[in-house]
Amino acid sequence: MDMEEFPDLADPGRLLSIDAEFADGRFMLELSICDARGKTVYSRRFKPSKIKTWQAYPHNITPLMVHDAPAFADCIAEISDIISRAAYITGFALENDIRKLEAEGLRIPRHVRIIELREWFWTLYGQSHGLDLTQGIGNQRVAEELGIEVDDSSLHSSAYDAQVSVRSLARLVASHTGCLPEAHSMAELVDAVTEKFAADKDAYDRRMSAGYCFITSDGDRYRLKSSRNRPDDNDIIAMIHVEDRKEAMVYFSNLFLGRIIEGNLSLPKLTDRKLAMFRKYTNSYTPEGKQMASKLMQLARKYR
Repeated sequence: MDMEEFPDLADPGRLLSIDAEFADGRFMLELSICDARGKTVYSRRFKPSKIKTWQAYPHNITPLMVHDAPAFADCIAEISDIISRAAYITGFALENDIRKLEAEGLRIPRHVRIIELREWFWTLYGQSHGLDLTQGIGNQRVAEELGIEVDDSSLHSSAYDAQVSVRSLARLVASHTGCLPEAHSMAELVDAVTEKFAADKDAYDRRMSAGYCFITSDGDRYRLKSSRNRPDDNDIIAMIHVEDRKEAMVYFSNLFLGRIIEGNLSLPKLTDRKLAMFRKYTNSYTPEGKQMASKLMQLARKYR
């Protein structure tokens, strides 16, 4: 089914595609919004108030080009009015743009549902074609995989990128809803894809978290490492399979070194008791455990 056939998208302004460009990755430079049919309904550049110079890559917007442009804060009311009439917002890596837009003072109403194109593409197409969720997928790659011709010279123009995103979403809806329950509205389709992505993402996280922890020996020196795939190192003296490698490495870091460090562990000594504890160790994957281990590793990296 084409998106335009859904009754809750009879007004194309009910679904908006958003793309933004930022100075130094933080301050608003350009924002474009197009509707479900790819018509640009808003596009404007802004003059950042907190910085005067910035890198022009990748958007190619220089300070001179926005010298007489308004401040983003002066346009928030107009932008908010457009967004408030929508039911859905889509875009690629949209969470990042929304976080920065909100830091600039724009608020997305609670009734507006977010359609993250990266997630929809991966769960409806990408994973069945051997594409990873987190690597090598950009807005251009998504469009090209779906058979949409992309003008390289226009990329990173927010208006063009917003149009590419909504075209990709339309292609996904038209071509890949066969694996989902029949949807009679965009709301039903969003519910179905959200549920499918959550299940697919959980399975993905479990696969990516599981693997092996192993201790290697080089004379009197020992190293404790982890790997998603089974290692074939000839110097391995002990190896276990775990469901969450990161959580395991946090535990072993504390066990062997008395503190958390990120990465492989260099062990000053290896007693029989601790070797036995290593061999008996096991864990189970939980989203909460993974999140906690990641935070501990981030802190360890920050204060090393």
